[in-house]
Amino acid sequence: GRQSVFESPIYRIGGDEFVVILEGEELKRADIKIDEFYTAVAKKHDNERLEPWERVDAAVGYSRYIPDRDKQAVYAFNRADESMYQHKYQMKHRS
Repeated sequence: GRQSVFESPIYRIGGDEFVVILEGEELKRADIKIDEFYTAVAKKHDNERLEPWERVDAAVGYSRYIPDRDKQAVYAFNRADESMYQHKYQMKHRS
């Protein structure tokens, strides 16, 4: 079966980019779910017993849709995308 820390559907939006749309209780626990995701990725990335292609890493970006501010959902998506690129930059420049 599918192994994921998220109960919500996961959509592939191109290449190696995916989006998860959180709602309800899962949205209320978004920070916890993202921390769980980071932990799961770190376990795979740091596991020297895995094959090189199994040792994954991931940059994550997220935002919340704000109905009064976001005239379209794409505005929230663009903020998440910018957040992801900032995380990716930090990952490349970590010591």
